Amino acid sequence: MGSFATPTLTDLPAELLLEIVSYGSYSFNFLCPVVNQEALEQRRPRRDTLRALSQSCSALRRVSLPLLWERVDISNPEFRPSSPQSEVAMCIFPYIKYVHLSMGSWCPQSFQGTETLPLLLEFLCALPNLSGLQIYYPSEPSESIIETISSAFSEVSLPTVSALSIPENEKLFTILPAFSNLRILAFPWLSKHSEALAAAKTHLLHLDALVGLRVRLYNRNETFTTLASDFPRLRVLSVADPFQIKYEPCLRRLSVFTHLSELGLFHTESGLNDFLSLDKLVVGGRDVLRASQSNGPKMLWVWGNDKEGSGARLVYFERL
Repeated sequence: MGSFATPTLTDLPAELLLEIVSYGSYSFNFLCPVVNQEALEQRRPRRDTLRALSQSCSALRRVSLPLLWERVDISNPEFRPSSPQSEVAMCIFPYIKYVHLSMGSWCPQSFQGTETLPLLLEFLCALPNLSGLQIYYPSEPSESIIETISSAFSEVSLPTVSALSIPENEKLFTILPAFSNLRILAFPWLSKHSEALAAAKTHLLHLDALVGLRVRLYNRNETFTTLASDFPRLRVLSVADPFQIKYEPCLRRLSVFTHLSELGLFHTESGLNDFLSLDKLVVGGRDVLRASQSNGPKMLWVWGNDKEGSGARLVYFERL
């Protein structure tokens, strides 16, 4: 009898190898309404595994290296990227698709009198395939910090970015003109008369997804009507605020978005029983989607608080 070599991992087709090393979810999803920033520690084991695979052999390196560098965190104020002309940059930069920038550890000097922010923006502009950018600031930034951020972004253009997540601060709308081809905007506060809404309407001509929307209770109906008028082709909408029982008509008011194919709602469990039950949220969400003129598949997502404190968990999903 002839002897047969024992098959190894690298004997698998490249497509299967890619499927294997791609396994695993991320803690941040641009379409999740209540996750403020990616839980980077949860991503560490997957990153370490991909790094080890990329250093094992050429076959595994080809499939793991792009995934290793697909998402990059540049939150460290001491971060200094390689020159775009360097050999490392020419190899790695094309793989980077999503960038996470949290300014929680930045001191005031990181914004004033240094080149930190301009260098980071120069890095972003050097990424040929950057499609998603997440900016997080853990508290209310001062006026001087907002001015510094706005001034820095006014000098750049990021046309490849299609998904943007920015903090709950209405004044940061000033960075929106840098993203001319944005389709997904996770920007909670858009009220009917806000400058942020006016900037989005003016500069984001391709926008078809609004995520994590927070609307003040007393003018929800008016705000929904204004948004539907300003973005008539909106395809995806998620609302981060739970709906109280007395404001149940506001849920039905979402029918003014006549081209929705995906709707995300937020459910909260309250001992006071003053919020809509999960069943009523689902029924209301179905009615909104069924009233939509969209001919494509329709999906209803209901999110709830994650008891472990990591942001949100999906409590209901339905494909209509």
